[in-house]
Amino acid sequence: MRLLSQFVEEMDLTDLYSTYDRINSLSPRTLLKIVLYSYMNGDYSSRSMELNCKRDINFMFLLEGHSAPDHATLARFRSIHFAPCSKRILAEVSNILFDLGEISGETIFIDGTKIEANANKYTFVWKKAVTKNQAKLLIKLADFVAECEQLYDIKIVYGNVIKIKHLKRLRKKLYALKNAGNITFVHGIGKRKTPLQKSIEALEEALSKLKEYTQKIHICGERTKVLQVAKTFIKHRKEDLERIISDEGVLYRMNRSIQAEGSFGDIKQDMQFRRYLSKGTANVLAESTLLAIARNINKLHNKIQNGKTGTHLFPLKST
Repeated sequence: MRLLSQFVEEMDLTDLYSTYDRINSLSPRTLLKIVLYSYMNGDYSSRSMELNCKRDINFMFLLEGHSAPDHATLARFRSIHFAPCSKRILAEVSNILFDLGEISGETIFIDGTKIEANANKYTFVWKKAVTKNQAKLLIKLADFVAECEQLYDIKIVYGNVIKIKHLKRLRKKLYALKNAGNITFVHGIGKRKTPLQKSIEALEEALSKLKEYTQKIHICGERTKVLQVAKTFIKHRKEDLERIISDEGVLYRMNRSIQAEGSFGDIKQDMQFRRYLSKGTANVLAESTLLAIARNINKLHNKIQNGKTGTHLFPLKST
């Protein structure tokens, strides 16, 4: 907590302050401390931050005698004020760590991970499931078409498989029957629908569903694709392989596994961040930046506690 406070005090927050037209009693620097300390402890809700500011002695220390901000103030700080300058603030953190000797500036490890977005959990499209549902619908539609042919004395030529064009022909014939019989469709409670109206409504619903399945399968596309690469790429790949299996390459590969992959493991497991709270690219980037800063300060604290400041790479174990 004291390390965090001292760290934020050293930061140049000119860009953050420039997002304010007027600053009330609680400064943007103090709000940044509150939000970062909450993230460091795996708590990401603005309402929870508000409650902690009223009950937790550590948050009260960071407030320095000021009243606790409400959750709306904290949420606005994160989305309206911090988000536009999140990249520059992260760069400022990196510069401070470099000046402290905690970043060597010589090696960059790159890795990625997947974190669930703040979106409907059921918007994912699984091609296998869609194909299965489409096949079931087509079987029901074959029975439906046969029933309409018998009920309304019409004929639809469709062979062995029902397609959208066949359903459109059926719809055209059913609407022709409606117009010829001067039938008026009714809606609402207590209204009795004619068999023809029920058939047309069922057909419209089935058509809509079949179009949806067809579109989703088209979006999924084919997963088996041929990838062709240039000879230059193969040459560079061979050179990269030689570097990777060298003593220096083995050292870097091990440290990438520990430092890059390990950081994502800490964020997901120790900090329990599994799903973004915000929507929109700018807000998601702001959340990611807050996570990165919180993770870096936690790591700096651990290195100070274990007397490992100034070290950058884990050495290879001798055999």
